[in-house]
Amino acid sequence: VQLTPDGQRALVSTHEGPVLVFDAKQADPIARLEGLKQNIQFLNVSSDGKLVCGGTLTEACVWNLDTQKIVLQPKIDRFAPSCMTFSSDNQRVYFGFGFIRFQGWDLASGKLLKEWQPQRGNTKAVMLTPDGQTFIATDGQQLFHYDSTTGNLQKTEPLAPGGGSYYHARLTAEGGRGVFVKNLSSLDVVSLANPTQATNIAVRPSPNSSFAISANGKRVVVADSSNKQVVVWDIDKNQVVDQWPVDTIAAQTVAISADGKFVLTCGYHKV
Repeated sequence: VQLTPDGQRALVSTHEGPVLVFDAKQADPIARLEGLKQNIQFLNVSSDGKLVCGGTLTEACVWNLDTQKIVLQPKIDRFAPSCMTFSSDNQRVYFGFGFIRFQGWDLASGKLLKEWQPQRGNTKAVMLTPDGQTFIATDGQQLFHYDSTTGNLQKTEPLAPGGGSYYHARLTAEGGRGVFVKNLSSLDVVSLANPTQATNIAVRPSPNSSFAISANGKRVVVADSSNKQVVVWDIDKNQVVDQWPVDTIAAQTVAISADGKFVLTCGYHKV
């Protein structure tokens, strides 16, 4: 699931492929984004709230949220992307294909701009710096900085103290932070400016890594399956700012708006 930056529209993937669009003021979906035919593995929204990208094991789509039309549907060769990011001007999209490759696409022309291989590891999350010059990827052990135009590796930074035991990750370019699941028992928040230091959040996420970080990098929301609650953590204050009990069936995944003011929970029977 995802929320638009203003928190007023919710995007919910389905097992059949279509993405349902909900308005905060209506109970029924207001639109369907068609084009995918399988269970979606990831779902992202652009910083201006106008573009949506989803991917399955065999395909990917970028839609215009206002028109519900497909903007880009790149051909997937054997291995599907596991993560993606928009450029800050929302003119490009970049995909990470696990161990295999990275790709950058131009949305206006639909052309592949660059394809290159990861330095090492299974890519868990990617982002593009606000100036569009640097593409950052992580395998849960290190941060890899690439030139976004040439694909050349610029530098590698270790993730500590949990590097090597991070199973899932989310990165935010605007907020300059990343949040990482550590040993499936707690989360670490890492400043991308100083990735050797981490702030631990002692909240256990659900097994499917149900957590999200706001685009401004200030708040993390976690579906805490052990204690059957949703927890919102303020990173700067390093404390819980809100929490409420919830049936774990009703909170299989969560999302948070760009400003950290709206939270979306989704389960088997309700959003």
